[in-house]
Amino acid sequence: VRTPYEALEYWYNLKPDLFIRKPDMFRSVVFESRE
Repeated sequence: VRTPYEALEYWYNLKPDLFIRKPDMFRSVVFESRE
């Protein structure tokens, strides 16, 4: 896993239901990783 986007894809493959339930949480993770 080299980028936040690869991590998101990895997590999505493991727990797609989390993306349906808590999209805001994953958005905040991406924004925090960029800083």
